[in-house]
Amino acid sequence: MKPSFQTMFGGGAANKLEQHVARLLGEEKFLDALDELETAGVMLTIDGENFRYRAPENVLSEGLLDQLRQHNRQMIIVLRLAALAVNDTGSTRLHRAVVMGELAEVQRLIDNGARVNYRNRFGQSPFWLAVASGNLELVEALALAGGDPNVADLDGRTCLHQAVAQNNLRLAQFLLVNGAEVNRGDFFGHTPLCLAISRESGEMAALLHQFEASIQDEQNYTAKERDFLQLVLRILDSYGDELREHSLRVADVARFMALHIGLTDDEVKTVRLGGMLHDVGKVSLPDDIFDLADDDLTEEAAELLGSHPEDGHAALSNDACTVRWDFRPIILHHHEKWDGSGYPHGLAGDQIPLGAQLVALADYYDHLVTHRNYDPAIPPAQAIEHLLEQAGGHFSPSILAVLHEVQEEILVYSPGLK
Repeated sequence: MKPSFQTMFGGGAANKLEQHVARLLGEEKFLDALDELETAGVMLTIDGENFRYRAPENVLSEGLLDQLRQHNRQMIIVLRLAALAVNDTGSTRLHRAVVMGELAEVQRLIDNGARVNYRNRFGQSPFWLAVASGNLELVEALALAGGDPNVADLDGRTCLHQAVAQNNLRLAQFLLVNGAEVNRGDFFGHTPLCLAISRESGEMAALLHQFEASIQDEQNYTAKERDFLQLVLRILDSYGDELREHSLRVADVARFMALHIGLTDDEVKTVRLGGMLHDVGKVSLPDDIFDLADDDLTEEAAELLGSHPEDGHAALSNDACTVRWDFRPIILHHHEKWDGSGYPHGLAGDQIPLGAQLVALADYYDHLVTHRNYDPAIPPAQAIEHLLEQAGGHFSPSILAVLHEVQEEILVYSPGLK
């Protein structure tokens, strides 16, 4: 955090601030000038064609105010730009203010043109985050500014899902009255009512029933698709903790890459399902096989382990798993290599399905950043550098570039950082 001007200069802070900001204004560095003002605690709010201000005592001098008023038009433009600017994860200042619970700052940013429904790279809008915080004052302020109660995060969880998860009846009722879709399911098709019942929240279920809630998302999923998604959950539940957590991390990292390259919603979902299920063929293998480095495996164990892509593909090659998300090629080919040295079919280059390439890279990345008894974790940045060195070998150069570009978003999926 940058030091304040009071800390930097002691007495005469207002004069020092005035000189510094005046120089920046004279050089037409208006965004830098705004940053310096906000560092000193001076907050400007657009008010029609002018601006009003809030500042600590003895920080904002009349001379500096005159300087700012002389550049009124430029400062208003910069205030709007600042309210719209995004960081490396796609979050705005409004996202940050909501997370910090700063109601006055939230209102100021709204007045400056911040977008209350703008989704960051995790799919979260400021309004969604306000609901997730349970802060009804923030929710009401953002709702008045046009907050959409039906924005969902990357897991398909809507604002109403968040309120139900908190068992916050007042918040849930506010959302329902203001247009929340009561029967919209999350990634696995779980509706808010399904969530309320699973949490044994009778009052919440009763409230949802008043708005004609259903336990199933019949609008977005067919009955067969709903059954399949429940099967995926049962498979994940059957995994040991380590395999389940690995599979979910791989699915999420692959999803971010799929989103980054602009795949459709169904294609992204296919990649994520492939990530969740890529190691399903390992379920029948003996546990001790996973405690050994590849070089320490017996020939028989190596053969067993090497068969898991085909075993997993075969296990899910039935009618119950024939859905619109064609995830099975991902399971079969997630150990193929760009240079043709992989298995089971020795595919090379673009012969390897794109989804399998994404999951393969996410799989290897997760192995690098996850500690094992025989293989300690390395930091995420080092893991990516290591992978980039393999461009054109095991992995496609273009897919490696995508991983590099989403490295900020996927930090949350690095176990060593938790």
